[in-house]
Amino acid sequence: MHPERPLKLALTLGDPAGIGPEVILKALAEQPSLSKRRSLSEVEVLRVTTIGSRLILQQTYDKLRS
Repeated sequence: MHPERPLKLALTLGDPAGIGPEVILKALAEQPSLSKRRSLSEVEVLRVTTIGSRLILQQTYDKLRS
């Protein structure tokens, strides 16, 4: 049984110079279905929000992709 509204999860980046941004990006990459529906009939059960610098998150993403 799914809740009518998705559960909300907030993740902080922690120390921008630490491993927090990398851990968050890798966790979301491993479990993309946590926050995305694959079809209209699926119910969104979890909505993930990251809290921190968008620039740091983008720089970490770019570094991981290279």
